[in-house]
Amino acid sequence: VGKRLIVDLGIAFQDVVSQYPPEITDFEGQNVTLNCSYSSLQAAFWYRQYPDGTPQYLFRIYSSGNVDNPPDRFTADLTKENKVIELHILGAVVGDSAVYYCALEPTLLQEGRFPVQKLSKHS
Repeated sequence: VGKRLIVDLGIAFQDVVSQYPPEITDFEGQNVTLNCSYSSLQAAFWYRQYPDGTPQYLFRIYSSGNVDNPPDRFTADLTKENKVIELHILGAVVGDSAVYYCALEPTLLQEGRFPVQKLSKHS
């Protein structure tokens, strides 16, 4: 019995930023990639928010591509030509089910309306 995880993307912005896809449903053990496109970049922050929780800081990625201490199983890549930051979750687990935010520096995290998180088991 595999467990499914659901990852949603929230939006936090000062400059223009968009995140896609809006939701990913995958199975445990799979690698998951979330994308954040931007108009200009000094640095970007990734946050994770569990249902009924507050956003938790994950790490910062600079315009140089350097990443400040991402948690285990999390990596990021910066593609300047396409103005995209990719967040990679390696070997995703059900506990990774959350809303993920990409926020640019300087930033103001704004609350929005997001779907309720649901976990399901796949038989």
